[in-house]
Amino acid sequence: MNQTLNSRASVLTLIVGVHAAALWLIVAGLHQQKLVPPSPLPAVMVEMLPAERPVVKEVIETKPQPEPVKEIPKVQPKKAQPKPQPKKPSPKTTTSDKALTAPKSEAEPVQQASSAPVEPSPPPPAPVAAAPRDVAPAPAPVPITPPRFNAAYLNNPAPTYPPMLRRAGEEGRVVLRVFVTAEGTAGEVHVLRPSSSPLFDEAALAAVRKYRFVPARRGDTAVAEWVQVPIEFKLN
Repeated sequence: MNQTLNSRASVLTLIVGVHAAALWLIVAGLHQQKLVPPSPLPAVMVEMLPAERPVVKEVIETKPQPEPVKEIPKVQPKKAQPKPQPKKPSPKTTTSDKALTAPKSEAEPVQQASSAPVEPSPPPPAPVAAAPRDVAPAPAPVPITPPRFNAAYLNNPAPTYPPMLRRAGEEGRVVLRVFVTAEGTAGEVHVLRPSSSPLFDEAALAAVRKYRFVPARRGDTAVAEWVQVPIEFKLN
C-alpha cells in the first residue's frame, strides 16, 4: 500500500511540475513580445482614362459595272446597180435633096393605111350551161303503226290480284315496256314505272308475258317495235 501511494504521489508531483513549467514559459513569452503598431497601407492613385470610341470603317461596296455592249454595225445590202443599157444608134441625117423631097405617091398610101379605123374582134361565145337532169325526189319514209294489246279479239286476261294486297285494300298501277315481235308475242318485258308494292309488279309481269299483240306495221309489213303497257289494280 505504501509503495502504491508513493508512486501515485510521485506521478502527481511530476504532472504538477510539468504544468507549472508550461505556465512559466507562456508568461515569459508574453512579456518578451512587444506590441508593434500596424504599418499604414500605401496610397494607390487611380486615373480614369476616357473610353475610346470604336472606329467604324465604312465599307463601300463597289458593284462591277457591266461592260458596254458593243453595237454591231448593220450591214446594209448593196443596191443592185442598173446595168448599162446599150446606146441606140442615132439616125443618120443626110442633106441630099432626094431625102428631103420624097415623092407624094409613096407617102400617101402610108397615111391612108394608118388613118383607117381598126374594127375590134368579136367576143367569144359564152358557154352554154348544161340543162339539169331530172332527179327523182327521195321517197318519203313510210310511217310505222305501233303495236296494240287492247284489241277485243286478243282475249288477254287481266292479271291476278295479289290476295294479301286485296285484303289490305291496296290499289296500284304499273307501267311495263314490252318489245313486241313481228309475230305478235312479248319478246322482252321490263318494269318502266313500278307501283307501290313489288307484288303488283310481279303479277303484271307474269300476265303480260303471256299476252298476244297486234304487231307494228310499216306499210303492209309487220315489224318488231317497243310499246308501253299500263296495268291497273283496282278493287271493285
